[in-house]
Formats: sequence, C-alpha cells, structure tokens
Amino acid sequence: MRPELEGPLGRHLSEQLGPELPVSFVFQEMGDVPEGFGDLLPGRKKPWGTAQAILAARTRVHGSFGVANADDWYGPEALAALRSSLADLPSPPPCPAVLVGFPMDATLPPSGDPVSRGRVEVEGDTVRRVVELHGVGATGGGSLAGRSVAGEEVSVAPGDWASMNLWGFGACAVGLLADGFGEFLEREGDRDGAEYALSTAVDDLLARGEMTLRLVPEGRRWFGVTHPGDAPWVKRRLQELHEDGTYGPSLPDLLP
Repeated sequence: MRPELEGPLGRHLSEQLGPELPVSFVFQEMGDVPEGFGDLLPGRKKPWGTAQAILAARTRVHGSFGVANADDWYGPEALAALRSSLADLPSPPPCPAVLVGFPMDATLPPSGDPVSRGRVEVEGDTVRRVVELHGVGATGGGSLAGRSVAGEEVSVAPGDWASMNLWGFGACAVGLLADGFGEFLEREGDRDGAEYALSTAVDDLLARGEMTLRLVPEGRRWFGVTHPGDAPWVKRRLQELHEDGTYGPSLPDLLP
C-alpha cells in the first residue's frame, strides 16, 4: 500500500468494520530490496510486484497466512474455504501452499472486454503450473481464447480453473520468496518495468520442488473493476448482495 492511502483507507475500514477485525498497514516501497541492490534503476518509482508485496508484510506474518487482492470480490464461500485450508496445511518440507480456483468463465467482465488471467494446470488437486494468459475473452459459440506470454493463441475452456490471486501459504514461504527476490533482482533488476510476480515466483518454487500447491476448487463468484466501464455493474452487484442477505449488518455474520 502507498503511505498516502493510510489515512482515508484506515477511516473507511474503521467505519465499515468496527473493532471486530484488527487492521495493520504496511507499505510496499521500491527501495525495500536485499542488501547490495539499492542502486538499481535510481529513477524507478513503482514497487517490484506482488511477491514483493508479501515481503513488505513479513514482519506482520506469524504462522500460515492468506493473500488476496484488495480490489477483487471473491465471495464468502472462497474466503471460508481459504480459512479452512490454512488450518489443514501439511508440515514442510516442501513448503505447503493452496490456491483457491475459480472457473474461467466466472471471472470475465460483463463488458466482454479481454482480460489477463492465470490458467491453473492441475493433476487431481495438485497444481503443476499457473500459466499467464493475456487477452482472454469469448470467441463465439461459447468458447474462449487468449494469448500466451510469447503471443501464441491458446484455446481456453470455460471451466478451466483460473487463479485470481487468492492464495494460502505456510510461514516457510516468506523465506523462500525472499531468496527468490534476490535471484530475481540479479536476473532482471536492471530492466525497467520488471516485476517479481507472485504466480511466477510460485511456479519457480514448484519447478524446484521447494513448494507444493494444492487447488481448492471452491471459487464460485468473482467480480472486480478490470476496466473503467465495469464500475457501474460492480456497484449494482454489491447493492444486490446486501439486498439478498449475502451480507448482513455486522462482520461476525460473515465469518465461518
């Protein structure tokens, strides 16, 4: 989070959530890098991506932990499944992790505009890879397609599992990501725009056998503002969720 957001966001969360859910803020800063890398790209303003965001919170992490995007709506079913999964993580090594998956067609905006999504490749409930696809959208006849990072067209089934960055990790993941961050900076730190993405970092750990990742197939409903035109629809959906009783008046009603 950027420091200038602490005041307005803190007030909003206090008004909406009350004292039932303690909230701590940490700041993701570009200069928060391992020793020896402080002189990289002196003109860079943007932090180093989603995996570095976890490292920014490492002093507040005690035991297993969940990771979610702040601007995505995942649904109470997915959050409850993540909480249960964190309680059942096996002991390391390798370091255990879970990923709550959503059907690909449930993650596409109603506008029909193409989006980027991580497609989850699984065997049983074991995740082998999370493959980043760009330009995912309908092609007609109920089928979907996207492009690989290399620009090749990829067919996507509506029921393929998508990663929407709803993860759970054992505490051991923090050290592994910290080590990987140093390796990333050695490899790409001098490239403007380079980001230490969480899905890529996890893929590297899976390939090395240092982490296991289990799919939790409990994602049902998702929405978010991917494009500016999605905002009116998202506002209507949030209002409908209050009206149909999905969300009650107090936070404890939402917790399993």
